[in-house]
Amino acid sequence: MMMMMEMKEEILQEIKALGFEPIEIQDIGYLFECGDAHILYIPSEDDDDYLRFAIPNIYDVTEENSSFLLEIVNDANLELKYVKANMMGDYTLWLFFEHKRSVEEPLDDILEFMIRTLEYSRKHVLQNIYGELHDGTFDEADLITD
Repeated sequence: MMMMMEMKEEILQEIKALGFEPIEIQDIGYLFECGDAHILYIPSEDDDDYLRFAIPNIYDVTEENSSFLLEIVNDANLELKYVKANMMGDYTLWLFFEHKRSVEEPLDDILEFMIRTLEYSRKHVLQNIYGELHDGTFDEADLITD
């Protein structure tokens, strides 16, 4: 268990070194802002080399839009490399990036790659949602999801 704690602390230090300020969300993980995205680091309790990051609550799922969003999720899972979209509990859309780290990989490089890839993927998914909802137009100002 000590090894797990040390890796979690090392990951948190690297996140801070990248310029982010993670705050603990009890029983879930650590949340930090990256651009317009809120990224969640979810520590693994049983595998030191397993890294999981997510962007929660990208878009609300309703009865009216669930079929449309399921198509968006399926397209994202086919188009995006490394990142998987998921409709969580039938009420919100999330993105996940999971990675099994090898000893040779520099932690700072892989964390930056995971975070930037998630940030790009969020914009990609929202562009597909808003492009469909707004006749192909997309404006970053439309992406207020709080």
